Amino acid sequence: MMRQPSSARPPLFPLLAGVGIAVLAAGCGTSSGPSASTSPSAAASAAPSASGPVSLAAAAPSGIKNPANFGDQVQVAVPKAGAPVVAYTWIDAHDKGSAAPGDDQLLSVAFDPASRTWGAPVTIVDAPMEHHSSSSSIAMAADAASNTVAVAYEDQNPDSSSKGIKLAFSVDGGKSWTPSTVSATAGSTFPAIAMGGGKVYVAYTVGDVESVTVSQATLPLSGTTRWTQSNAPRIGSADLVHFAPAIALDSTGAPYLAYHLAGDSGGVTIGVWKVGSATAVKVFDSDGVQNDFASVGIAFKGTTAVVTSSLDRSNNGDDSVIFWEVTSTDGGKTWSAGTKVPPDKGESSPFGVSMAANSSEVLLTYVPNSGSGAATCGTPKLAESSDLTTWKTCSPEGGPAPAVASGFHPGAASGPDGTLYVGFNNSDPAGVPAGVLLWTKPA
Repeated sequence: MMRQPSSARPPLFPLLAGVGIAVLAAGCGTSSGPSASTSPSAAASAAPSASGPVSLAAAAPSGIKNPANFGDQVQVAVPKAGAPVVAYTWIDAHDKGSAAPGDDQLLSVAFDPASRTWGAPVTIVDAPMEHHSSSSSIAMAADAASNTVAVAYEDQNPDSSSKGIKLAFSVDGGKSWTPSTVSATAGSTFPAIAMGGGKVYVAYTVGDVESVTVSQATLPLSGTTRWTQSNAPRIGSADLVHFAPAIALDSTGAPYLAYHLAGDSGGVTIGVWKVGSATAVKVFDSDGVQNDFASVGIAFKGTTAVVTSSLDRSNNGDDSVIFWEVTSTDGGKTWSAGTKVPPDKGESSPFGVSMAANSSEVLLTYVPNSGSGAATCGTPKLAESSDLTTWKTCSPEGGPAPAVASGFHPGAASGPDGTLYVGFNNSDPAGVPAGVLLWTKPA
């Protein structure tokens, strides 16, 4: 393992020593059941009085040995406008040391718009949690019509081998969680999830790689929900590639899967499949360049499908691009040429990506794999575009002189009212408290 509406915005963290609120407010510059217990060691954060777009959702417990372990994977979903729920992992939650297997937790914390406070963290599962460097092992989505929020995660043996994919869901705003088994197939990894129109879809890879599978169920969910599986088609004779897939719903509630296949001359191809259709469409490739890993994201800006890919298309690297973006306005039949999404200065390929969109813009968030030290903004990175041609890349706190250092995998979400959210951790408690933070941008 490796290590709301503007009138009901989550509380914002206070002016702290060494951190100017102007920096924090800058934004992007250029179940009822045994698993639903309250975590005894992580208290709810108080509502501060300062203004700005960043909220402290869950403070890291005092005395924690390694703040980077708290919230290194963060996901957000919004089952009710103005009431985001954040899920996050905590490695070595009981501070027993890395030699103790199964000492991790998956937790959630929810914002109450009535009291304008964050609740106490709730333990979803206390079990081994996988932490990939290339992509998150947890995924989260919500269905506003049924007030259901769900977290899909890799079910792990103590030795970190995958037992399959599980899902925990909540119908009370994240106060309690009920488990459901999506896939009991060993080797199932990299879950992605989408919900809406009374349906839930969980995508994941199986084996190395036997299939990219989409499991589907009808709401309401239960602990004994029956899931139906379908496998994404190959494009021609291309083999599948063991990188994380992504899934999203279009404006009609139809699910679209973005996934990786082998390309020409040893490269990698991105395919998009409208789930249930007979064929998939090639939308992008690495131009023959081999990639050890890459991430893909998909979202819908109104009726426009947007796919981003971190595929490297240059054997010598290209410091002018961190992601490629392609779009479709005809239901995924045809796709645009790739548009460059620029990195922050001097930064290389990213770990994973999380995307969200509303009717006016698309955002993606990620943490770079490495950098030269010339970056203007902190981590995680946040890239935004309203016209799907020009992008601005910075971070939730803006720049310069970033105060926050984030771990591997932040998460993005759009609420029912179009409010955009990015959840991430701060592993550097200098100035800003260590813990799980939430950036909010009203529509």
